[in-house]
Amino acid sequence: MHAWLKHVLRRPGERRVSDARRLGQCHQRRRNRRFLDPAIPDVQAYTHKIFMNVALNYDVDGVHMDFVRYPGATWGYTATSLAQYKHDNRRDRDARARGCSLQAWRRDRVTAFVRDLHADLQQRKPSVKLSAALICFGGGPGKRRGLEIYTSAYRSVFQDWREWLANG
Repeated sequence: MHAWLKHVLRRPGERRVSDARRLGQCHQRRRNRRFLDPAIPDVQAYTHKIFMNVALNYDVDGVHMDFVRYPGATWGYTATSLAQYKHDNRRDRDARARGCSLQAWRRDRVTAFVRDLHADLQQRKPSVKLSAALICFGGGPGKRRGLEIYTSAYRSVFQDWREWLANG
């Protein structure tokens, strides 16, 4: 059995996350839902802890990440997120050198969450598999470039599932 867990979504009426402002909760609603910003380190730590708690304390074969992405390309411009982006780019010379865009940074942050959770699962409970609900809507690949650059998953919701598959 795989435990199906939401990564960043909170519907109205669900138990509030303690200190939601600290976790970078977006107060902009989309279809009457609120989202936690996956680029914020506290959000990543909080959701990582939830996934690991389930993996370590329940008899599950796997944990399944639902909504391990952004709601869309126009979302995530909170003051907390933008400050974190500026902070990370000041510290990361490679990111500055390659002109790391906000979109690339958000994609990297989602990928970092998946990578860190996978590594922690492999180290602490390798029998538990990690799976994800990946998007498949939107435009397909261009004819001259790589698949990932032209998919909606890559450019609109910042899911780099191709890299996740390539790196285990």
